Amino acid sequence: MPVCATAGPAPAHPHVTLSERSREDAAALRGVGATDEVMRVMASLGKIAAVPCDFQRPCESVTHGGVLLALPALLAAGLLRHAARFFTLPAGYYGLEHILMLLGMLALCRIKSIEQLRSSAPGEWGELLGLDRCPEAKTLRGKIKLLTTNGDGKGLAAYLADALAIGSTLRLIDGLSPGMAVDPSSGNFCVLMPCRCVGEAAVEPGVGQVLDPSIAA
Repeated sequence: MPVCATAGPAPAHPHVTLSERSREDAAALRGVGATDEVMRVMASLGKIAAVPCDFQRPCESVTHGGVLLALPALLAAGLLRHAARFFTLPAGYYGLEHILMLLGMLALCRIKSIEQLRSSAPGEWGELLGLDRCPEAKTLRGKIKLLTTNGDGKGLAAYLADALAIGSTLRLIDGLSPGMAVDPSSGNFCVLMPCRCVGEAAVEPGVGQVLDPSIAA
């Protein structure tokens, strides 16, 4: 369908492009990508425990944006839900959830060392975390040192293993879509597919694939 020309200026693009974000990050006064000046000042004054995540800005062509598709599986493992029982961080701009989510995303993106963050655009990682930018390599190493020194990683691993073993064969995950679940026998994440038998779903043991109960029978 042809578009009629208008006398006024063209409407602004609804999404922030990669080049626009790069220019904005480079112009930040407190460092590359540190555009959230108000919250950073409040964190430096001890006014907040950690900055809240904000995903309201629409963006396009976000680097490593596909990693967000793995978020439901990462959250289904209960890492963020139970981590506060075993780890703590002092008040600051970056909180415990930010650090754990960043480490999880780095692993999913096959980034094997913290130093590799130096060659990445910090603002792009910030878009994935709902922040202005990710922490610098030095800051991230300091946070990890605090977690390993004062935290209980073995306790969290044991707790998550016990949580997967408790319950029925298929346990729904709190806080996620009712169609997401984990098979406690294997720990595999699976998605409940529509089936002809209402109220039940069959899971093939050890595979994590939800089958139609009528087929399983």
